Amino acid sequence: MASALRLAFDDINEAQLIPGTQFQVDIYDSQSTISGALQALLDAHNNKTYSLVGGPNLSDQCTIVAVASASYNILLVSASASASGLNNTALYRLFSRVVAGDNYQTDAMLQLIRFYYNQTREKNWLDVAVICTADEYGVSGSKDFINKAPGYNITLSTFQNFLLGATDVTVEVSELKNSGSRVFVAFMAAAGFQTVIRQAQIDGLIDNELIWICSDGCATDAIFEGLSSHDEVAMRNNVAGMFGTVPKGGSGPEYDAFLERWTHLDQTKYPGTGGKPSIFALLAYDSAYLMAYLYQAQFALGNFDPTGPEFFVTLPRITFDGLTGNVTMRTNGDRYGNYYVVNYDGNTNNFNPVFEYDFGEPFTKIDAPVFYDGTTRTPDLGVLSSFDYWSCHKKESLTDHTGKTIKLEKPDGDDPNNIKIDYECDQFIDCDNMSDESYQCTPSIVIAFIVLGIITGLLVGINCWLVPAIIVFGWIVPRVRLILAGRLFLLFLALSCLLGSISTYAWYGKPETVACNFQLWLFGIATSMMVGAIFAKNMQRFRALGVPIKVIRKFKVPPELEFLVYFLIVFIIPIIIIIIWTIISTPTTDLEDHEGEKHWVCTTGGPTGPPGGIVFFFVLVGYYGFLLLLSFILLFLNRKTPYRFMDSRLMFISMFNLGFLAAVIIPVFFVLRWISPFAAWLVRTLGMLYGFNSTLWIHSVPKAIGLAICDKFADNTSGPTTSAVKHRAGHDDDPSLSASLTQSTTMS
Repeated sequence: MASALRLAFDDINEAQLIPGTQFQVDIYDSQSTISGALQALLDAHNNKTYSLVGGPNLSDQCTIVAVASASYNILLVSASASASGLNNTALYRLFSRVVAGDNYQTDAMLQLIRFYYNQTREKNWLDVAVICTADEYGVSGSKDFINKAPGYNITLSTFQNFLLGATDVTVEVSELKNSGSRVFVAFMAAAGFQTVIRQAQIDGLIDNELIWICSDGCATDAIFEGLSSHDEVAMRNNVAGMFGTVPKGGSGPEYDAFLERWTHLDQTKYPGTGGKPSIFALLAYDSAYLMAYLYQAQFALGNFDPTGPEFFVTLPRITFDGLTGNVTMRTNGDRYGNYYVVNYDGNTNNFNPVFEYDFGEPFTKIDAPVFYDGTTRTPDLGVLSSFDYWSCHKKESLTDHTGKTIKLEKPDGDDPNNIKIDYECDQFIDCDNMSDESYQCTPSIVIAFIVLGIITGLLVGINCWLVPAIIVFGWIVPRVRLILAGRLFLLFLALSCLLGSISTYAWYGKPETVACNFQLWLFGIATSMMVGAIFAKNMQRFRALGVPIKVIRKFKVPPELEFLVYFLIVFIIPIIIIIIWTIISTPTTDLEDHEGEKHWVCTTGGPTGPPGGIVFFFVLVGYYGFLLLLSFILLFLNRKTPYRFMDSRLMFISMFNLGFLAAVIIPVFFVLRWISPFAAWLVRTLGMLYGFNSTLWIHSVPKAIGLAICDKFADNTSGPTTSAVKHRAGHDDDPSLSASLTQSTTMS
């Protein structure tokens, strides 16, 4: 636009539009912000005494700068600020523009809708939904459309707006869909339209029986800018057949001559030239001529130092043929509007003019539009395309041949029945009865649940015998083999294994909020109990064999009580973390988008939302990893201490097994959850079962074999006694150590 403005004044000076007079162009950068535009005006006023300033070119900037310019008696001439509210001369008394106001393009939109209603007599053409950005351009254009719609017998079904720059328009587009309209009108710039169309595709609002009409801010190739090649292809496919309104321009001999020059200009002097000029470049070129003709009119009156108000009074006298057609100005500073209705042809990837609207002239068709299906056949908005869907209740895929008998439901937690066919066999459970992922799928999640559920049940049944066995041979008829191994240690391992194995069932079936919370609590408590027991045993052995604590020595704390104290200290910390997690990042269920489809999944709610769950998860993992690291250190320091039944080796094997398992399973799960949800579930479930059961069996199986085969369930008091144990040098005898090692001789 800057190059077009400079080029226009170069042409004006060369043609001597005002004999003996040369125009000098000074450009002040508005930085594309309201504050920047206002500062540019102030800089211009402070540097020189201007009566006429061109720009700014955005509506929201003009709404502020035009008020300020009037206080300095400066006439502001914008090339492209089209907000309809800017025609208010009471508020903007010294403002003019070369682009027609949005009130003209809304007339063109309404004429287009009425044209197709008259052609098809289908009432759906008259039921319109409007969406816009919450800025001056979007809101003023939408209001003008809404205010004029009743005059065309057009009904508004919903009006939605969103903040400029917003990237999540899920709610707004969902309201468009819920409105039932088949004609959607958008007032926004290109970036906002990209966001809307992307969400519209997700919500199923892109179809041959749906019509999109866009204002001049988004009826442009700019909607394809800034996208990856893949996203650009998707965007072009989604907007195929859309209509848009653009100011009329780019026609006639003046334009043909300009186009030839534009493609051969020196791009060093005129940056941005060389290709096909945009409508905004043409408007900038014509705005320079408007300003020059204003000076010419004042000079002809003998006024060689005109003021802004004098320029404004002269505006209605100005009329000329520019690159954008005839430029004729109104008394309020607006230009009489001439618009094209363009249509995006998906076959040629071009916006082509198909209707023209000149103020005071009939709405005229100039070419046949190409619709979403690639043909020129006008869609019948009363007839819908047939589609396949999955019936949860009937447990089969069906077809709605009418395209409108079946209303597709979201796969939420309210027992949906008819859902999109894409939900079948996609590895997400969307039906409450799991029929969409049942036996007709490969892999079948239901079969996997049955097989793995039986295996888990068998493991739980086997491990259930360990709890009473530990209690019987640990306390009721105590055996030294279990006493030296740590009765509480083995009991906590058995309980954590039972709870951890049972917790895997919380991931079966369709997600429910209660089950999502059970996933956290059952698995969290089980893991905390297992890791806490491992740390407490290593800490108790380390303390007993080398680090006497005065309180324990003074009160002669029994070893099992000492173990329990260590366990509770490290166990309570993750429980507090889980409680805080539940309060501020509450596990819940919600619809989430996965590869273009919304699925009912466990997610994070509460004040923090989804990021909070990930943060708390890794806080817990970090805590467990820290405890295991400390346990390794303690085990290393105790490596030369004699201990019956090889507990040190078993402890090392179990701890290494847990650490290696976590290092492999966690990253693999986070990768697979986006690639194959079924594989992620399988890896997580098998990892949990293996982690809990292997840890328990590593410690319990040798004890069970020794108790049954070696001891024959009798008490074994043979072997090393306390005299065989050598304490570390420099430490006194510790009664807790003696207690733990002499129980085998004192029990009998």
